[in-house]
Amino acid sequence: MDHLLPGIEPTGRLVESAFIVIVGIGNDKVAYEHILWDQASMLVQLGLLDPESLPVVWAGAAATLKKNLHCRTHFSMRANYQLQGL
Repeated sequence: MDHLLPGIEPTGRLVESAFIVIVGIGNDKVAYEHILWDQASMLVQLGLLDPESLPVVWAGAAATLKKNLHCRTHFSMRANYQLQGL
């Protein structure tokens, strides 16, 4: 996960996180892309941040979002599904 947490050594822990992807389309092409995620929640799950030090909801938020989207696979699959509807 070097692209999400550069410089952090592997911990061997499982991390769940919700991602928000905003894509702008112009002239039938992707014009821009913004990807947002809760990095503090990831750090808590990896044991690198004290959960009492910040108001983070960790994997609970990802699980709730996953349940509400009726998504049985990874979020990337849901994102691909959304793009097909454009």
